[in-house]
Amino acid sequence: LNDAKNVWGDILLFVNSHSGYDGWNEQACDRFFQAATEIEKNFPFVVSHETHRSRVLYNPWTTLRLVEKFPSLKLTADLSHWFNVLERKLDDEMDIITKIASRVHIIHARVGHSQGPQVPDPASPLWTEWLEAHERCWDLIMDIRHKQQHKVTYIEPEFGPPPYAWVTGYGHPQVNVWNVCEWLTKREVERYSKKYT
Repeated sequence: LNDAKNVWGDILLFVNSHSGYDGWNEQACDRFFQAATEIEKNFPFVVSHETHRSRVLYNPWTTLRLVEKFPSLKLTADLSHWFNVLERKLDDEMDIITKIASRVHIIHARVGHSQGPQVPDPASPLWTEWLEAHERCWDLIMDIRHKQQHKVTYIEPEFGPPPYAWVTGYGHPQVNVWNVCEWLTKREVERYSKKYT
């Protein structure tokens, strides 16, 4: 991060961090975030820690505990990983999403499902229920941040290439990932433009 500060400090808006390891105990997690939040105070950009499988913030309960313990901790909400880790929609965890919403700096708008972090094509009717379940979470975050008058919340589609993208038996992606990202961008811009203008 010091290199990022030295090279990009004048133009860099934020750094997304895949922080830690899901096998750490509470003490190791606390030591890490104690050090990270102290170091981050010296940067002219935001460091945002992603909710991601295999990382410290891989589930809602650990994330909530750390957000409550470290008041300056900022999050990148890639909730597709929570859908996958919990193997269900997050409707029962909306109270946690409410509690962490003010700390979400970036939403990675990828749609996951119970068996994976990325559906092949969120435009397909086969995946509508999972898309709408994610949008309920994103809407809750955006509504809370809007009411709290946060100036900026980034939301970006983050559909990735293989191995995230589903492939045919010969390893070719089933869909054009760029087109999927463009489709989701257009959808969310239209939705949030209606809501907040």
